[in-house]
Order: sequence, then structure tokens, then C-alpha cells
Amino acid sequence: MTPVERHAELLYAESLFLKALLGIVYSGDWLAFIKEALNMRTTIGVYRSLGAYLDAADAAYRSSKGNAKGPGEDPSIDAHFRSGVYLGVGLCNIILSLIPGKLATLVELFGYKGDRKAGLEMLMRAGGWADAVSPAGPAVTSNEEGVRRSICDMALLVFHLVLSTITVEGVDIGVAGRIVDWNLKRFPNGVFFLFGAGRLALQRSQPRLAIQHYTRAMHSQIQYRNLDHISFWEVAIARLSLWEVGDVVLGEGKAPAEPNGEAKEKTELENGHAEAGEGKGAEGWEKVDKAEGEETIGGSAACWRVLVEEATWSKSIYTYGLAACLLEDWDSDSAAVGGPSTAKAARAKEAAELMKKVPELRQKIAGKSIPLEKLFARKARKFTSQHARLLLPALEVAYIFQAIAHAPASSISSKMLPLVRGALAKLSLYGDGTGLDAGKEGKKGIEHYEGGKHEYWDDLCLARFLEGVCERFVAYPDPDAIPDCDADAHPAAGEADGAEGKQERAEKAEKAFRAVLEYGPRIELDHWLVYHARASRLPDSFSAFALSFLFPFTNPSFSTFYIFKSIPKQGTDTPCTDYELGRLLACRGDVAAARREFELVLSGKHLEVGASGRRGKYSMEVRYVCFLPSIFGEGSWAHIEHASLEDTRGA
Repeated sequence: MTPVERHAELLYAESLFLKALLGIVYSGDWLAFIKEALNMRTTIGVYRSLGAYLDAADAAYRSSKGNAKGPGEDPSIDAHFRSGVYLGVGLCNIILSLIPGKLATLVELFGYKGDRKAGLEMLMRAGGWADAVSPAGPAVTSNEEGVRRSICDMALLVFHLVLSTITVEGVDIGVAGRIVDWNLKRFPNGVFFLFGAGRLALQRSQPRLAIQHYTRAMHSQIQYRNLDHISFWEVAIARLSLWEVGDVVLGEGKAPAEPNGEAKEKTELENGHAEAGEGKGAEGWEKVDKAEGEETIGGSAACWRVLVEEATWSKSIYTYGLAACLLEDWDSDSAAVGGPSTAKAARAKEAAELMKKVPELRQKIAGKSIPLEKLFARKARKFTSQHARLLLPALEVAYIFQAIAHAPASSISSKMLPLVRGALAKLSLYGDGTGLDAGKEGKKGIEHYEGGKHEYWDDLCLARFLEGVCERFVAYPDPDAIPDCDADAHPAAGEADGAEGKQERAEKAEKAFRAVLEYGPRIELDHWLVYHARASRLPDSFSAFALSFLFPFTNPSFSTFYIFKSIPKQGTDTPCTDYELGRLLACRGDVAAARREFELVLSGKHLEVGASGRRGKYSMEVRYVCFLPSIFGEGSWAHIEHASLEDTRGA
């Protein structure tokens, strides 16, 4: 082919790929979905042909030089064409490797099978990341790169930093760190690489550093407001990690600053990547200009409020997120006009109005409802049926969006756990199962609980579940986490715990999860707690409710289908309550016990009630979130055991 013909084929494949991708996302029925899937099939065929052509040309060139098996690329093929082929072939392989099990079997009948390793190698080849990276940078310099090299780097960041929440195989946070560092040296104000830096900081449990990167991303461009919405979404979750749920964050903006707060933030921003061994000496992006940082985004509620008013990706999720934050106590309540009670009453009234709207704001993708929107619609209806009351709604949202998993240990121990213990102390006044001695004598009886006995057990199991999750992440932080600077201020949350403290917290977490399993049969509505409680011991890479697959920084509900690739398929109603218990056991090195928990989850048995007491199918939040192990195709327990060891070493 001539150079013009080569590029014409490449542009045709790229155009068809984008058209098919957008069509699949926005198709309103199955007929349109199938039509665009066929276009995707044509795209894959074109990319395969171009990849084979490139391999044949390079092989012929090496043979002519007497180096048939060694490295070498045909110099007659330009770098722009190469980077385009690497991008297309790499993305096609990765997408095919993420297809659910049943569909993957059908696709393989037509000769299409994704090779994730090959796909990642293709994307890395465009920038020279596959080779040994020297201190000067990757093997492919900015003068030698193809025009699509930056897009390949962005695709790698999406895989390692976003899809890492739903799969383990091939994920390398270190590679993501090198890509972010190198590209931000070139493009200090590049909005997408600032997004990547924010995600990297969040993966390393540095939410405040992530917020600064997202704030800078908002300042870097003014043309596309939708890109700002990505920042608002990520900051809303990061603020939940710091448990800054209000509109205003004390120490920022108009509120009085904390002592040494500026120095602390500057140190974290400058050392965030250096502590991980990357980014030393980078200039232009590591420091946030003080004048630029004067404008703060605000707390989690402020971010949800902006999304509710402006964004359209998932109004239902945004509205519920705002309502959940409004129902919590805010740090600014003490300074509110009329006192804390007046401020809380006004927020409760607003939250009640928002909860009524949540079920009506649901939308459909490819003719199907979004599972996470269904979950929040059910929670909103529960709020109404319980006379405008939910227990720890924002902390539950924080778990769903992995804000607890990526929270600093100091935030968990000093802010989140006290809320959970306060809820348990209140529950202990009415009945047993809280794990507290307070109120053991002279209990009022669960029938006198504010929601009655049918609500008591749901609230008790939710509180014990969140207690177990918080204790687990303090004992065994994410393996990629960097210890936060506040550990000294909160010794109980930091490494000062030592081996004994870690063991004690792990035991508390296990007791909490087992309490959920014990009282699970009495749950009326929140059956998902039982399934997640059992599997709570697997590494964070297997966490439920991942971020979006097609819109990775925006809407997590699309990718609720893409979790737990490593677990074998067992059936569509497979429950996942043992999820958090299994994670904890794996972190403690008891892989055999963790495996038993996961096998129980995958057995398809009803875990929250007896089989004879089962009424109908699982609710959607359980069926779509808890059977996720069954959706991905082939996998093995070796992946789980390897990830468990990595998680233990990281802890």
C-alpha cells in the first residue's frame, strides 16, 4: 500500500470505531445495539489487517538486514501510521478481553478473542514504555513519536488507574506513574493528564492531592464545561474520602485556615509522587500556584449540587449523592445562623424533596436500566417509607464509590469510625448485636426502635458492615496507598498501631462481618449487605461498584457489570455478600479460608434467608452488583491468591 492508502484505511477504521462506540452507548434498543456491534466487528477486522501488514513489513525489513528475529522497524512506514495501528489494535484487544463471559464465548465463535497482554504491549510500544525506561524518559522521544502517541498514553492511564478498580490482570500503577510524570512535564496544563494525576493520587490514598490536581484541571481550560463535571465528580468522591461532606470545607475558601495547613498541602503536593519513587525534579506541574488555589471547589455536597444543576450523565445518582450529604452533620453547623438544629432541619427538608425526584430521574442505556440508579432509587423509596430517615447514607455512598478504600487512615479512624460507633451506641439501647456493652441491661426492645423492629435489623447490619469495612482498611490499607501525613496526629490510625494494633483491628472487622452474617436472615430490604460482608477480604482491585467503563471519570454505573474478572463464572444470580469477609481473610494471608468464602458466594445459595423463605428474584442491586464474579469469562483462583499476597505485602 502507498502511504496515502495506508492512512486512508486507518482513518476509516478510526471513524467507524468512534461511530460504533458512541452508537453502542446511546443506542435506545437492542436492534440499534446489534447494528453498531456489527460496525465494531468491521473495525476490528480492519485493524487486524493493518496490524498484520505492519508485522509483515517489519519482518521483511529485518530479514533484508539479516536480523530476522531481532528488533527493527521498517523506516519506510511513518510513526504516525504506526501509532494509529498500535492504538487501534491495542484497544480492540483490551476491549475484547473485558467482554462478559457468555458474550465472550459467542464472540470467539466468530474468531475474535482479546489478548490483554498483547493489547497493553501495543499501547506501550507507541511511547516506548515497553522498553527499559531511562532517567531521561521513555525510549520514544517527543521528536520521534507518532501523532496518536498521547492518546495511547491516555488509554494506558484509563486502564491502569480506572479499570484497575474492576480487574487485576495487567494492572501496573508504577507504569501509570511514569506516564503521568513524563507527560505532565511536557503538558503542565494538559487536562487529561491532570485527570490522570488526580486518579493516581486517589489510588495512592492521597485525596487532598487529587483534589488539587482536579482543581488545576478545571483552571486549565474553559471551553468544555463537561470536562469540569469530571473534576466535580472526582472531587465529590475525594471529599467523601476526607469526610468533608458539606458545602464549605473548613480551612479552605472563606473558612479560617488550619494551622500549618498551607505547608502541609504544599508538602503533600510536592512529595506525593516522589514518595512513590517517581516524579523527582519535575517542574511546572508539581506545585499549584497560590493565586490559582485561592478558589476552592468546596465539599462533597457542593460538588454534587453542581452536577445536579449542570451535568446530565446520571441525574438520579447526582441527586441521591447530594441528598445523602445533606442528611449528615456538617462541620459548619456550629457557625450556622440559628444554630446547628436549624441548619440540619433546613437540609433535611431539602433532602426529602431531592429523594422524591431520584426514582423519576432514572435513564436507560441500550434499552436497559442502569443498576446503580436502581439501587439509589430503592434507597430513596426506603427513605420515604421510613419517614424521612436513613442510617449513615453518605458513608454508604462512600463505600459504594470506594471513597473508604482510598481514604487516609486518619480520616477513617477520626471521622468515619466515630460516626459508626455513635450509630451502634444508639442501636445498643434497643437490642443486641451491636458489639457494645453500653445499654446491655434495661434495653428498650427493638419494637420501640424509631423505625420498628423491621428497620432495626437493616440498620444494625449496615452499621456493623460499615464498621468492618472501616476497621479493615485501617488495618490493611490499599497496597498502593502512601501513608498520610496526619498519621502522627492520629497514632491509632497510622503505622503506630504496629502488629498488635493491626491484628486487633482485623479481629474487630471480622467480628463485625460475622455479625452481619448472623443477623442477615432478619434483613428486610438491604440484602446486599450479607453478600458483600462475606467477601470483604479480597484486595481493593476487586472492589464492587467500579467507576465507569465507557466514561471512566464520570459515571460508575455503566461498569457495574465489569468487576471480578478473575473469579470463575457460576451463574447469574450468584451472590457476593461474602465479598468483604473474603477480602479481609486474604489480607491476613488465610487464602484457603478466603477461598471458602468466595466459593460460598459463587455457589448460588441464598445467604440472607433460607431457600424456603426466598421470595422472588434478587433485587437488582444484588443481582447486578453481587453476581459480578460470573460476568467475566475465564479466570482462575491464582489471580485472587496473587492479588491477596500483593495486598498483604502492601499492608
